[in-house]
Amino acid sequence: MKALVAAEAGRGLDGVGLVEIDCPQPGPEDVLIRVAAVSASRLDLSVLNGSIGGVRTPRVLGIDPVGVVVDAGDRVDRALVGTTVVVKPNLFCGACEYCKAGREADCLAQPILGVHLDGGAAELVAVPARCTFAVPDGITPVSAAATVHTIPVALHMLRLVADRRDDLAGRTVLVTGAAGAVGSAVVQLARAFDATVIGAVRGSARAAAVSAAGARHVVDPSGVDPGATLRVVAPDGVDVVVETTGDGLLAAWSIDQLAWTGRWVTCTGNGVTLPIDLGGFYRGRRTLYGTAGSDAVDVTDGLAMVAAGVVRPVIDRVLPLADFRLAYEAFGEPGGRTGRIVFRVPD
Repeated sequence: MKALVAAEAGRGLDGVGLVEIDCPQPGPEDVLIRVAAVSASRLDLSVLNGSIGGVRTPRVLGIDPVGVVVDAGDRVDRALVGTTVVVKPNLFCGACEYCKAGREADCLAQPILGVHLDGGAAELVAVPARCTFAVPDGITPVSAAATVHTIPVALHMLRLVADRRDDLAGRTVLVTGAAGAVGSAVVQLARAFDATVIGAVRGSARAAAVSAAGARHVVDPSGVDPGATLRVVAPDGVDVVVETTGDGLLAAWSIDQLAWTGRWVTCTGNGVTLPIDLGGFYRGRRTLYGTAGSDAVDVTDGLAMVAAGVVRPVIDRVLPLADFRLAYEAFGEPGGRTGRIVFRVPD
């Protein structure tokens, strides 16, 4: 079968190619999926650049495949065969104390598909059945691939700062990177939860899209005095900040915008040093949260919200696997993409 394989780490795009490999075989608790779509991800680039420790190559890329189950292991319900499913990239174990409590985002063992295990940028992929989710009617494979590692993560962050509920009504929520795939999802969800949403995005070109997604106000953090707008909108500070950029200076600025007992959450920032005003932090009774994924319920609810039209994934473009170089080059270009780039599979 054809697969997008990182043959050697540390060589960037020179170390990846679309090649023929053997078909995977499902283990006892696995399903075998015939892939229809999978996203291009920054994690793919991390594998290619060798910036994640413990990753072995060659490695089939692709963290979030969508497709039809064509076979199942001995311990899996055969009724799953023929079902269209999407895979949660962080493969939770299902057995640790966190998984048993429904907190799969905090699972103690979370290998990432396409990073630590062979992924779904291929015609077929074998994954644990527990990490697959049925795709609701009306959601295309492309939309499902663009959804599973964006909208559930956004939903999980909002639920963290609202004590694992959807209760944000009347709160002010500042979203950095509001035009990105995760940021746009946060804007849409927070607005659906009746929060007053403030989007932070550099430059004016994306401001209209952020407003259309549901932000009542848009600020440019690279402007002369970005706090001026915030002081008008939220003179006592914002109740919640959702940071999606991984930019240390922007993250520190956003913490400074928190109100009394304000809450701040991020899902990114590898290698970023965060300068924090500890005085303002402890005097303001602020709380910081970090997360790298979502719970199973967030995936199920996120897919249902997409099916109901409450939120939509932002898709930049859809490409064949053969155009992988074009897809990955877009990550390094300023303004090179808005939202997810999704591959059609097979090529």
